[in-house]
Amino acid sequence: MRILLLFIIAFIFLSFNNRNSDFIKIYHTELSTVKEYYNNHVFTDCVNIFNKDSLIKRAMQLNDSLDSVCNKYTKYAIYLNPINSKKPDTDSIVLYENACYNIVLKDKNHIKYGVIKKITKDSLYISNSFNENTAKKSKIKYKILRYPISEIKKIKLLTEGGLIRKSVSYKKFNFEIIPFNKDEAGDPTFFAWDEIGKIYFYRVWLTEKRYRPIKEINGRIYW
Repeated sequence: MRILLLFIIAFIFLSFNNRNSDFIKIYHTELSTVKEYYNNHVFTDCVNIFNKDSLIKRAMQLNDSLDSVCNKYTKYAIYLNPINSKKPDTDSIVLYENACYNIVLKDKNHIKYGVIKKITKDSLYISNSFNENTAKKSKIKYKILRYPISEIKKIKLLTEGGLIRKSVSYKKFNFEIIPFNKDEAGDPTFFAWDEIGKIYFYRVWLTEKRYRPIKEINGRIYW
């Protein structure tokens, strides 16, 4: 009985090896006889390959097209001159056209990602959302709103840690309309690519320390 059992086990083992012989084969050879070899590597993650020079060229073309649209007819900026400040250059704020702001108006309208479309001698025209996609995501109708400069109540600034927003009251500033200076303003909008080679449209957003570039993807804002 024991001999029969061993025979059955041996038969199953040999059958399994023969059945898998097409999948795994081991060859022995002398290294001196090897002429060349190929290394097949299977990537476990998705690998994106892109031509950086082509991306740079495309981004430059898109940014050149922005120059003919953004700030071409800009005349003014809004200068928030701090009252009784020991560091007026540091504490002052300048609002530019085509930049994005978290702003509260005196009619209690709170616009989290509003884009200033136009500044005149006494008014600003601001969108109620970053663009039509973000407005749709927020379930509101995208609009351009006109407000007198004096209707600005607060500007909320994202802190450096990115967790809270610091409120800046209009009571701490004198509002002045100043001539627009492109060299000081920089580029409020631009195109740039990410780490996988996809080009996105960016718009700067005022935070506590600086203007931070942000982008919209599927109705959501990322920075």
